[in-house]
Amino acid sequence: MTLNLGLRWERQHSFLPAQSFGGARDWPTVFPGGDFPQIEVQQLTRAVPRMGVAWDIGGKSVVKATFGLYNYMLGDTYADAFNRNATANAVFNWHDLNGDKLYEPGEVNLDVNGADFKSITAASNRILNPNLRSPDTWETTASFERELAANMGLRVMYVDKLVAGSINNTLPSNSTVTINTLTPYSAWSVPITRRDPGPDGVLGTGDDAGTVTLFDYSAAFRGAAFVNTQIVNATNADRYDSIEGTLTKRFSSRWTGQVSYFVVKNHRWLASVFTSPNDQFFPLDENWTWAGNVSGTYRLPGDVSVSGFLQSKSGVLGQRTYIFRQADPDGGPAIAQNGNTTIRVEPYGSQHLAAQNILNLRGSKDFSIGGGRRFEIDVDVFNVLNAATPTGANFQAGPSFGFVTGVIPARIARLGARFRF
Repeated sequence: MTLNLGLRWERQHSFLPAQSFGGARDWPTVFPGGDFPQIEVQQLTRAVPRMGVAWDIGGKSVVKATFGLYNYMLGDTYADAFNRNATANAVFNWHDLNGDKLYEPGEVNLDVNGADFKSITAASNRILNPNLRSPDTWETTASFERELAANMGLRVMYVDKLVAGSINNTLPSNSTVTINTLTPYSAWSVPITRRDPGPDGVLGTGDDAGTVTLFDYSAAFRGAAFVNTQIVNATNADRYDSIEGTLTKRFSSRWTGQVSYFVVKNHRWLASVFTSPNDQFFPLDENWTWAGNVSGTYRLPGDVSVSGFLQSKSGVLGQRTYIFRQADPDGGPAIAQNGNTTIRVEPYGSQHLAAQNILNLRGSKDFSIGGGRRFEIDVDVFNVLNAATPTGANFQAGPSFGFVTGVIPARIARLGARFRF
């Protein structure tokens, strides 16, 4: 038996240097200037454990297990959200008074505490979180490996991954987990019932889907005076459990190959933190996903090699959403404070695209030109079958519901050369 124990220590320091900003030229009252001192944004220091064990059984089988806690990397741009000299935006209601579809002064009340104000992302409305802790990513694996024959082995592995206290959302990707400290969950106290028009986004058609009760926040919390955005640790933890099997043939008798397949059970929160009752509409992804690969290489006489890679994986999953507009088309109460509100109206995975299958082939010829030097020519063909399987689609109810937004790239041939010396 072999046992490996380890400890990894990390220190991360994110800060902003002192700087100044003259104010926005056109909207100085919305984005005022100023001199800004250096800001110590975040320091994360922690030691995390690693452990691995391997048990040899009879020389042809081995059982392995690993356990580890992994730190989160803040990255180079983490402090940007607190930089008052960086890009910012504010959203206001616009009143096109003369109907010319052009903004003109006087058509928007630019008071950030006025009636037209909707939201702002300026760093002046972000506050540091002294209690932010390093997110936890725990990963545990257990595997069994067996030599089936000379140069051929089988591996079966189980992986459990737990992500707790994350500061990154899974949807939308690359966004941070934030709350508005001045507009608590309890502020969303105004229930509003609307009709769900179904996938076509049009009320009164055959696909209408009943009613939805969403929530607006109280008028007492309106305006920039009630906006203080803070990055927090997610209260909802994500968990992924996977099983994979791999059959490997090492290179011998002119060929090598590998076959693998895995399935993953997801327990992924679409809302990392519940900031309002609207976040609790169908907030979980509990679907199974899968993928399988077959690859191999055969070496022909004359230093010619041919190889292929075939992959099949589950299609993209999603759920229908709908933007409930501020004004009710049925004449009911308006969503006066929050304005247009997007709601998830069905479980995640209710919408699913076709499985993706792709085949790549390669041929190469190696030439020896003496003196230990070699010249190689490669020909690659990607997506040999020219599959056009969707890789994304619009799941927002409306006239473009279900429209494909991306497909597997078309067949591509590539010729390459390599000189080694």
